[in-house]
Amino acid sequence: MTGTGRLKALGTVLVALVLGTLLNAQAMLLTAKGLPFGWRRSVAVAVMDPVAQLSRALRLDVPRRELDRALGHGPAAVPSPAPVPSPTPTGTPAPGPPPSPTPSPTPSVPTAQHPLRILTVGDSMAQAMGQSLITAAAATGVARAELDFRFSSGLSRPDFFDWPGHLAGVLAGRDRPDALVVVFGANDAQGMETSHGVLDFGTAAWDAEYAARVAAVMRQVTAAGVRVYWVGQPVARSSSYSHRMAALDAIYRAQAARHEGVTYVDSWPLFTDSHGAYAAYLPTSSGLTLMRLPDGIHLTRAGGDRLARAVMAEVRQDWRLGP
Repeated sequence: MTGTGRLKALGTVLVALVLGTLLNAQAMLLTAKGLPFGWRRSVAVAVMDPVAQLSRALRLDVPRRELDRALGHGPAAVPSPAPVPSPTPTGTPAPGPPPSPTPSPTPSVPTAQHPLRILTVGDSMAQAMGQSLITAAAATGVARAELDFRFSSGLSRPDFFDWPGHLAGVLAGRDRPDALVVVFGANDAQGMETSHGVLDFGTAAWDAEYAARVAAVMRQVTAAGVRVYWVGQPVARSSSYSHRMAALDAIYRAQAARHEGVTYVDSWPLFTDSHGAYAAYLPTSSGLTLMRLPDGIHLTRAGGDRLARAVMAEVRQDWRLGP
């Protein structure tokens, strides 16, 4: 290849890189914003923000947004970052026994003409279960479910995606759900920015702040007359990650017990073997079935079905849907 040919090839590669960056600038900016607080995040956001603005101005963000919508990812769908490391105590503690149930008003019985409206919200862990819940609800003939999840989101980083603000719009809409299934936690074991600075995961101050955020969402939803089914995170293959999820589950369980109209759904024992340990495969009527994706965290379709059945069992009991 001549020198001119090499220059043309290099130019083509550079143009492709620039175009690819502009087409995916919004997702890259969201990924940058989702990084743990620190200089790396600051630099990444500072670099990507003007690129994203240029992409919007040229309307080069439209193809990616339409593709995400077609795939059902929603406007904020970006790849989930790796869990944030934290100190690793020995062993993987189970979240513990559930508290006494909180009394709540008895809902009206749904009918085919006036079906129960269920909405599943949350992070990427809500995806498989939420999709399975849509099928399970439809099978009752008197319920319908929808799914609204965002990759990499949660309650720790409202700067990345503001769930309380988003839920305010959902609860004020004409199609407000009767029941809200909530799945948070997969991305929440990381630093939280407050008016007093960034709180580190694993500290008492972090626990108190996160519990306050969980409680605020529970009050926000139940105050609108919507019942809440708060789904805990399941055990994971990584013992350190499982320990973090167990700590979050303890907060969800405690807050659910304090708020009328909130039911905690414990997913932990659904995905353990007979010894209480993580199991990628679990016995079903079809034999051993794969429940977890290769990352050891997310659920397969069978795993989603398994968790959806547990949620629907609570829904059926509360709304008297029958067996």
